Amino acid sequence: MDRDRLVKLLGLYFDEGLTEETKQELERMLLASPQARELFWQKAKMHSMLRQQGQESWGSEQGSANPSSQKQSPPVDKSDAFRGAVDRDHHPTLVSLREHPNTEERGVISKNTLTRLVTLLLAACVLVAVGLQFYSSQRSQIQVAEQQAATGDVPRYRQRDGSETEHWVALLRKAVDVHWIDADSAPNLGEPMPPRRIQFESGLMEIQTTSGALMVLEGPADLEIISDMEVRCRQGRFRVDVPPPAEGFLVHAPFVKVVDRGTAFAMNINPNEETEVHVIDGLVELVSPTDTDSMRELRKGDSVSVASAGAYRDIPSQSNSFPSESQIRSRSRGANVVRKLAWQRRRDALIEHPDCLVYFDFSRSEHGETVLTNHAVHAEKVDDGTIVGCNRAQGRWPGKEAIEFKSMSDRIRFSLPGVHTTLTCITSVRLDALDTSISSLLTSDGDLVGDFRWWIAPESADSARLSFERRERSLRSEVQAYPSSPVFRRSQLGTWVQLAFVWDGEQGTVRQYVNGNLVSNEPIRFFGLDHARMLRLDKVEIGNSSLIGGSYDTPVRNFNGRMDEFAIFSSALNPQELLAYYDLAKVSWSNTADDNRWSEPTNWSLGILPAQHDVVRVDRSDRDKLIVNDETIGNLKAIHVGTARGEKGEIDILGGTITATVNSNSYTRVGVAGGDGAVKQFDGNVKVNALQIGLDKESQGNYEMSGGKLLLMRGVKLSNSSLEVGSQQGVGSFEISAGSLESRAGVTLGYGDGMGTFRVRGSDASKIRIGSFGSFDGFWIQNTGSTLAALIDDRGVSTIFIDEVGNDGGGDVTFADGALLDVGFVGDFQVGSWDVMKWDGKLNDHGLRFAEGVDQSVWSFQFVDSDSSGDPDTLRVTAAR
Repeated sequence: MDRDRLVKLLGLYFDEGLTEETKQELERMLLASPQARELFWQKAKMHSMLRQQGQESWGSEQGSANPSSQKQSPPVDKSDAFRGAVDRDHHPTLVSLREHPNTEERGVISKNTLTRLVTLLLAACVLVAVGLQFYSSQRSQIQVAEQQAATGDVPRYRQRDGSETEHWVALLRKAVDVHWIDADSAPNLGEPMPPRRIQFESGLMEIQTTSGALMVLEGPADLEIISDMEVRCRQGRFRVDVPPPAEGFLVHAPFVKVVDRGTAFAMNINPNEETEVHVIDGLVELVSPTDTDSMRELRKGDSVSVASAGAYRDIPSQSNSFPSESQIRSRSRGANVVRKLAWQRRRDALIEHPDCLVYFDFSRSEHGETVLTNHAVHAEKVDDGTIVGCNRAQGRWPGKEAIEFKSMSDRIRFSLPGVHTTLTCITSVRLDALDTSISSLLTSDGDLVGDFRWWIAPESADSARLSFERRERSLRSEVQAYPSSPVFRRSQLGTWVQLAFVWDGEQGTVRQYVNGNLVSNEPIRFFGLDHARMLRLDKVEIGNSSLIGGSYDTPVRNFNGRMDEFAIFSSALNPQELLAYYDLAKVSWSNTADDNRWSEPTNWSLGILPAQHDVVRVDRSDRDKLIVNDETIGNLKAIHVGTARGEKGEIDILGGTITATVNSNSYTRVGVAGGDGAVKQFDGNVKVNALQIGLDKESQGNYEMSGGKLLLMRGVKLSNSSLEVGSQQGVGSFEISAGSLESRAGVTLGYGDGMGTFRVRGSDASKIRIGSFGSFDGFWIQNTGSTLAALIDDRGVSTIFIDEVGNDGGGDVTFADGALLDVGFVGDFQVGSWDVMKWDGKLNDHGLRFAEGVDQSVWSFQFVDSDSSGDPDTLRVTAAR
């Protein structure tokens, strides 16, 4: 950047002295250099401040001389200032003021003219800054947004009342089959988002910024939302539709910046590959971050590929191949069908539950519009509910009915005779407002010992907590409250959540859950020993609280939102059962029958055997582990073992057949979301899409094969691997001592800063072939700190083969600097050489080394050209005395 030249051009710009040639020169400098844009911003701000100060001083002097003059001045026409501030050649970064008069006929600047001029200049400076936003968004703001995305901090706005609210720039409108890299930090469907980074392995999602730009993104994807007018995409295939209010929308890609000019365009971004830009409609401008003169306009039907050097290469248009809004709508409809079927299975099991006292699904009753049928089969003493007020509405998916609560009179009334030492209540709600002091969910009579109420109480202007309260005595002061920490944000209004409480008088605890996650767990407190640990439900109201007498201090108001499912059980359901009611796509192992058998229905939450399209979740271990013997299981969506922080799951496969391939984007996982998972395969046939072991931070997974067959039919989209061991800071281990392993794609050890180990124990494995199944090529990528281990028995060691398919290249092996090789013996020490790995492709060795503890005075390794092709194709280890 020529700073002296830039300063001169900026001076001409603010003095309105730019020619057409120098105006284009300045524009090129601003587009090419962040430092140039920052200098422009500083001078523009100073320029506007000087004029503002001059206007205020002039106005003050005039006001003291003629107090009524300000009222007599005509209003400033801001629309004219706006139109004049935009250059006629569609260059919003440069504003020409020359066409506006700055004197009157007498050559004297009047008050009105000066006011208009100052306003015009201020508007120009402001609009210049807005125009530049889609080129730089002020570098300091980007840095702040990046820091907030990295730390999880959310920018906030201070309101007039002194409270703070979060700054939202985008909305997650739809998500279909999305597999998050970090599920704990994933945004909720329908919830507005602050500037943040979004990473997911597979699936399809639709995001809309507050400026109106609509993005449909297909995984694997890595998208950073900087503002409502700016994103940075490191990976993904996506389409952007930009309405007029969002014109100037900016996409940062690895090798190019794409500036919208009112259009629809698509991009294909893969790490270390060329970036593709396809214009579907309208016009975009491309700016190379490496070449200041490399700018280009693309129009409808144009497509280019951009290399790392910033060079543009025309390519055939493939705009029709990118995900679109209609495509995600179609896939959403399909997902809703699967979801509805899963819900119906759980509903049928729920109403048959022996402890289910009340179940409302809010479907219409044949007995009238005000009747709400209680579908609980074993609840002989519980009548139907009565709807008071309320309107019918759509529930969680099209075709699912709900009841809408709006006015103070809206409620549902029913009776549940008797008292209960244990009680569980589950409901799915959509909260639409927090404009009342309390949003009542469930209330009993309120005048007797054991009466209670459950509600959502605002904590601040932007948050609310879930709270349960029980009356201990009839005195006003003797009420015990059990509030959660703040669990609702105002941004969650309009999104569906599942809420639950568990009153466990036998264990002496009261727990509350949101979306299957525990949010409060407190011991039950009592004022006196004469009060039993019970709840009373003689008269109950949903959604309002007129039953509460005046003895309660806290004001109680109506619920404002929708409800589409409600159930009460006379027992204390466990966390796995509650999670099963929430997550319709997953079936959880419980071992309730205490026999470890897959085929026993009571061993599964809700008593439902896993079926097609289900994800099996196993979080039991030791004596409660899952054992598969002679069953034929399939076709599942996926199997997850050890699925959450603090959870440990185990599966022993003794025989039978397990298939989990029904959804190509779903992968079997051992150790995920902080969990500890272990699978031991002694025999049987296992066929899954791909296998991820030790998936993410704080996760640990182990898969041991000592028999049977394991077939991995696809590749994880993010790493393209069929077997991914230790990824995203997780720790994983795969060991094979017998049986056969075959995959369609490659193996990656230590993806995304994880730590992976692949161990071959002895010589009894009949097959270890990577890339031999299907049309893909095998590969081996071993990252820094990850380990390939070979334990040699008296017959040697089973060799790993990395296969190439189709004679078109592939079958490559890559060892990163610091990749580790561990060797040893199963039995006695031996002297000799053994081939640990063979490959069809190329070797990329950046620094394979022995692991710590390997005696290098005994052991050595080398890369050998065993087929005399001129290139090494074998990893051979040697032990010598």
